[in-house]
Amino acid sequence: MTTGQFTIPLMKRFGYRAAFAGGVGLALTAIGILGSAIILRVHGFGLRCAFWIALGILCTGFFQLGMELGVP
Repeated sequence: MTTGQFTIPLMKRFGYRAAFAGGVGLALTAIGILGSAIILRVHGFGLRCAFWIALGILCTGFFQLGMELGVP
C-alpha cells in the first residue's frame, strides 16, 4: 500500500504537524495490518463490524496516547 506516500505530505500541506500526519498514517497502517490478518478468522457480519469498530477505537487510543506523551 502506498497511501502514506500521498496522505502524509497532503496533511502537512494542509497545516498539520509532521508528527501528527505520521501518527495518523501509522494508526491506519496498524488497522490495515491487524485487521486483515484477524478478520479472516471472524465469521458473521455483526462480529466483523464489532471487530472493526473495536480495532479502530484501540488504535485511536494508542494514537492519542502517543501524541500526548511523545510530541511537545
